[in-house]
Amino acid sequence: MIRLEDLVAPRDEAPNPFRLSAAGKCARRLAYELHHPGELPAVEPRVVAIFELGSLIHDWMRGKLKSLYGEGFHSIEKPVELEVEPGFTVPGHIDGVLETAEGPLLLDIKSASDKSAQIMVNSGIPYEYRAQVNAYLEATGIRKGALVVYNKNTSEITTLPVNYDPEVVEQVKKRFRAVRRSSPEELPEREHHHDSFACRYCPFRGRCW
Repeated sequence: MIRLEDLVAPRDEAPNPFRLSAAGKCARRLAYELHHPGELPAVEPRVVAIFELGSLIHDWMRGKLKSLYGEGFHSIEKPVELEVEPGFTVPGHIDGVLETAEGPLLLDIKSASDKSAQIMVNSGIPYEYRAQVNAYLEATGIRKGALVVYNKNTSEITTLPVNYDPEVVEQVKKRFRAVRRSSPEELPEREHHHDSFACRYCPFRGRCW
């Protein structure tokens, strides 16, 4: 019998709340990651497999875009930094930049279940993703972005525009500043209701509430 546990390696990297991929996460959760990293549960093999399959889809998509657009698709996996305040930057990396007739378009690739993909198409891009893309836009100086959503159930690809929003950028900077200045005794305010999706699946829900 082949077990999933035998196919994937456990993820044991230390949590890092200061990453641009976390730009839209709750500041209080990020502060818990910073001050109580040992309380994060071990990542289940199923979740590790989802991450690894997502990485494979990202690599495949980037390769296809490069093959299709050549030099018109560049800056693949380019490291970037967002200046949050003088002397403090948060690192990340972008999936790539597509040159268009209207100017450069920053692309962020997401793989999603059919349900998640349909929600994004019908109800709009979730704040967490908009914050992440806006952080990349601010870090690169590009003012137009797009979320490229790969539906893992149907293989349908949908491109959703994300325009630069200075208000969202300021929220991201404020969030990272709050985490940086926090302590185990002085934590940022909660950003979600305890019945929200974000709170229900937060590993620190018990400690927080």
